[in-house]
Amino acid sequence: VFGAELSAEDIQRDYAGYEVVLAYGAEPIAPAFMQGFKQVMTADDLLGGKAFPGKKIVIVGGGISGAALAFGLAGKGCKVTVLDAPTRTNMASRTNVGLIWCQSKFLHLPEYARWGFMSSRLFPELVRELEEISGLHVPVNFTAA
Repeated sequence: VFGAELSAEDIQRDYAGYEVVLAYGAEPIAPAFMQGFKQVMTADDLLGGKAFPGKKIVIVGGGISGAALAFGLAGKGCKVTVLDAPTRTNMASRTNVGLIWCQSKFLHLPEYARWGFMSSRLFPELVRELEEISGLHVPVNFTAA
């Protein structure tokens, strides 16, 4: 559900019984109305190994993190709904459009650097999978800029 205005009541009514992943902003904070859901966690929690007991998940945030989590969870058989607010500006995900940086500026954060390099190695396979699933060609350049 992209660009739709949803109230807290809409979300609670339409997605009662779902578990929620907050995948927006650098430090997502769970709004008070999210406390009515079975379980609420952040994208970092999920990527860090926390697992949902159920298979119905709402992801709040349709940027790179939210879309990637939705794709991965759907591939594991989960029923996933992505909610993304209308935006008047280009947020980081929309501006970078899938850009993967493998630079040395994060060498002081070895886990982050390792994650970036691993992402760049896995990206060609993701492109092939997306093309196969969608039937569309993904225009991509795997060389340095």
